[in-house]
Amino acid sequence: MALPVPPGATGWKQPPVRLTTRTGVLNLDQFIAALYTSEWTETATRQAKNRGFVVAACHGWKNPDRSQVEVMLVEYESAEGAQSMYRGLRKLWTEDTSTTFFDDPDDQAAGLVHAQLNEDGMAYASLITTRRNVVIYITRFTPAVPDQETAQELFRQQLHAFAD
Repeated sequence: MALPVPPGATGWKQPPVRLTTRTGVLNLDQFIAALYTSEWTETATRQAKNRGFVVAACHGWKNPDRSQVEVMLVEYESAEGAQSMYRGLRKLWTEDTSTTFFDDPDDQAAGLVHAQLNEDGMAYASLITTRRNVVIYITRFTPAVPDQETAQELFRQQLHAFAD
């Protein structure tokens, strides 16, 4: 189960173009378009198929403070497929010199902070982990320097919602 839109926030009917392609259930092509840039499409599609991609779901919301949240759940045929996606993204994140990588051992997760504002004036913090055969991926966009602790608290709320 994905984290619900919190009180006071407005759910995305159609998300901002630069964040993802759509909300709701995503097939393989939609998932790849939502998460990867065009130069990674072929490789990411092949990897997702090899990992046993089943389905993804994505939704998000805007908060009164202008921050936005995107929640993505990605289901694989097995826990091994989910772990493979986690390891692959974690490796990419550790190699990205434009972000600050961090481990979140309490939640068995990895994260990154991208403090440079993009063309929409937003920076972000992302966290990723797995539970059974599902990858849980959350990004919190903010018009200021991302707060790692706020992103981690949101992530913990998603983990709790997923466990219920």
